Amino acid sequence: MLTNARGWFQRFTIGLVVAAGICLVGGLLMVMQAQTGGRDEQPAAQAARAPKVLFLGDSLTAGLYAVTPEDSFRALVAKQLDVSPVLVSSSGGRTRDFLPSARAITAEAADVVVVELGTNDCSGYSSFVPVDQDVFAANLRTLAQAARAGNPACRFVSITVWQAAPARGPYDARIREVAESYGAPVVDISSIKDDPADCKPAGVATFWGVSDGWHPNNAGHAAIAALLAPVLAAVLSAPNDPR
Repeated sequence: MLTNARGWFQRFTIGLVVAAGICLVGGLLMVMQAQTGGRDEQPAAQAARAPKVLFLGDSLTAGLYAVTPEDSFRALVAKQLDVSPVLVSSSGGRTRDFLPSARAITAEAADVVVVELGTNDCSGYSSFVPVDQDVFAANLRTLAQAARAGNPACRFVSITVWQAAPARGPYDARIREVAESYGAPVVDISSIKDDPADCKPAGVATFWGVSDGWHPNNAGHAAIAALLAPVLAAVLSAPNDPR
């Protein structure tokens, strides 16, 4: 995926209250913890009870090309479900680019990790040599193990890749394979990717710069949130039986 000039140092505002800062790992990744909820400020006791959800992903998770940070799918979901969100993202990142942040992922001890990775493994960005599918699956497992090291009860929700058919097929299959081994549901965003109304037009001014007509627009982010929110809500409310 294209990396905007504002790049990795973009600060995100999720919801209404920013509760922590940015942790850069190898110049690539940022970890940001935030609280959402309440009109002005969430009471500390309420915040302490809010489930911690770590959003782990590439440029879609970072928010390209929602008009504002609050329009991104993760911000919409975090606000709707009143969770404590943590962001680990890298625009253009492949799964291997996240491996150096394993300790940061472990340290967060999240209750749930939403994994949106594979789009750049599928395309091979930026060399455009697709990542070996076995390596891709192994990297997903390593990241899941890092999350479980911090919280053995951590659960997962996976999202399919933002690529066209037929290229996405084998990578989506690996995502489902790994997700199944952890008892995790998979949110399929293929229909959103295939709808031009969810990514076009190009040239719209956003907090990440000018949109490219390929990443999801506000409608695309809202559509992803509409699919993800009920799945994540079900995971949060289900009896904890991690595999």
